[in-house]
Order: sequence, then C-alpha cells, then structure tokens
Amino acid sequence: MSNPFELRLQLFQEARDYLVDVFNREVQEWDRLNQHKLDIETKYSNDWSRYCDLKDEGKASAEECPVSPDPIKLPEYPKYPTREEILEMATFIREFTADKGEEE
Repeated sequence: MSNPFELRLQLFQEARDYLVDVFNREVQEWDRLNQHKLDIETKYSNDWSRYCDLKDEGKASAEECPVSPDPIKLPEYPKYPTREEILEMATFIREFTADKGEEE
C-alpha cells in the first residue's frame, strides 16, 4: 500500500499525463490544419505561376485566371499545461475518486 505522499505524486503524474496527452492531440490537430492551409496556398501559387507562364505564351485568357482562396486563419497554437492546470486536474481526480457515488 502506498503512503499519502506517494498517492499525491501518483495523482499529480496521472493529471500531468492526461493533460500532456490532450496537448499532444491539440498540437496534431493544429499541425493538420496548418498543413491544409499550406497545401491550399501552394496549390494557388502553382496555379498562378502556371497561369502567368501560359499568359506570357499567349495561351491563357482572363477567364482561366485562378481565383485566390479565402485566407485561412489558424487557431492559436496549443499551450503546454501549466503547473496550476495540472494541480487543478489532480484535485479533480482526487475529488472524483473520493466521491462514493451517493446522491445527496
């Protein structure tokens, strides 16, 4: 059986691991959105370059001009969990596990 100090450390570590996992998922989603944005910008840039080359050769008309995509605004980059957030999550876990499930 663990002593109270080991249990507190275990709660802290569980809370930290959970919040770091959430952070990592948010970073992956941000990276996915950023890559999507870069892909769209690259495609437009390539289309524009191709159009300019064809226009210089006299093989493109104004109707074939690529339309610039709407700007894509990325959400704020995720923040790594702070010590305070980890302590709040550890407190939540402790209170949740201490609850006996009885309704008042």
